[in-house]
Amino acid sequence: MDYKYQHQHKAEAILITCIDFRFHQATIQYVSEELGLKDFDLLTVPGVAKNLAEGNVSGKEIIRIIKEVSRPLHQIKKIVVMNHWDCGGYGGSKSFASEKDEEEKYKSDLQKAKTILNKEFSELETIIGYSKVKNDQLVFKMIE
Repeated sequence: MDYKYQHQHKAEAILITCIDFRFHQATIQYVSEELGLKDFDLLTVPGVAKNLAEGNVSGKEIIRIIKEVSRPLHQIKKIVVMNHWDCGGYGGSKSFASEKDEEEKYKSDLQKAKTILNKEFSELETIIGYSKVKNDQLVFKMIE
């Protein structure tokens, strides 16, 4: 079997996204096509940014993986953190009083995650965003 990446050990980024299979294909496609990142490590964790924002065990594991694998082994230059709407790690949309509250929580946790990642990895660019279903389409929103 011909495997074109067998000698390549560099990746542009690490994509950290939810473990929820429903969003994998679209998120990977978005990151590849819209953000222009073709080669990246993929780390899936329930709740994504919530873990980093809360500093829990999963958040610490995300940082460890970047420190011990993606940065030294694959020489990444970017970290991409993508949440998704109705995330079970947050208890789903039903856990929020309104759509606005859910969106604000995701934005807040993503901003906290970015601050933490920027502090840990000042030499890497951190990109944050989330996806939301609208009219049976997944729409991605990036946060500055």
